[in-house]
Amino acid sequence: MEEIKKDINNLKKIALFAVLVLIIGIYSFISLTLGNAETEVPASVILNKEEKKETPDISFFKDIELKAESAIIFNIDSEEVVFERNANERMPLASITKILTALTALDLAPKDTTLTIDAEFLNKEGIGGLYAGERWMLGDLLDLGLVSSANDASYAVASYIGSSYFGVNFEEGKDLFIERMNKKAKEIGMENSTFFNSTGLDEGTRNGGSYGSAYDISKLMKYALKYYPSLLEPTRHLDITRVSLDNIQHRVRNTNTELHKIGGILGSKTGYTNLAGGNLAVIFHARDLNNQFVAVVLGSTFNDRFEDVEKLIKATREAYKN
Repeated sequence: MEEIKKDINNLKKIALFAVLVLIIGIYSFISLTLGNAETEVPASVILNKEEKKETPDISFFKDIELKAESAIIFNIDSEEVVFERNANERMPLASITKILTALTALDLAPKDTTLTIDAEFLNKEGIGGLYAGERWMLGDLLDLGLVSSANDASYAVASYIGSSYFGVNFEEGKDLFIERMNKKAKEIGMENSTFFNSTGLDEGTRNGGSYGSAYDISKLMKYALKYYPSLLEPTRHLDITRVSLDNIQHRVRNTNTELHKIGGILGSKTGYTNLAGGNLAVIFHARDLNNQFVAVVLGSTFNDRFEDVEKLIKATREAYKN
């Protein structure tokens, strides 16, 4: 009887083992089948991916004539340089500086921060019509500075925000703000840039207020679009009106006077000094709003900078047409 029980128990163990082997086999087969189904990519999908990859026809840039000493076309989406001419050369930036001034200010204070215009802020070349004692919201003052390139606005932002943030007087605040601008430039990846003031005005007859490369400026424009997408929106208009907290209306014209001729501009900033010559940086799109580029020209002339950029934009749109 005991032997019969042992035989039955052995049969049960064998049966159980057989069931376990069968289950494991079925599970392995299913896993292998599903795994292959998930990892195999149909040829049509691969083909579609290849079709979506855009290769520009750079022949449109071959014979392009520019007055600018330095220029670049930078594809924001692919982070590729489409065209460049002396794009890493270090040159005076003039008022393109004001983009970094605005970005630095917004890092230190919200757009609704209230600023009061001190009389010493107004003793600058290229004043924007501000009044001593006038109160402004930071965001509105930045709009005026970027659109009209008002130096008093940028000087006021650096001095007031710097003094408030660091708890010092205006002069010390301005200097500390400029230090922060240079730190910000390095964070953005502008390795070839240095800033000595918040406006970009020449400091004498031999020294520029800021220096950088066209490649660095393309990084700056990309950064502004990505992290502060509304910052350059006012520069899309030929003129804007802003009202101070004292209910004083200020209407200013865009220094990009040829804006309407180009079309498709998502943001821009001009720059001009005796040392810098004519500078211009723009963000634009080619076929649609998802195809974004930066065009930068440095060391052109006051008028030719617009024509230079227009040529570059036209060539880019032709290069990406197909």
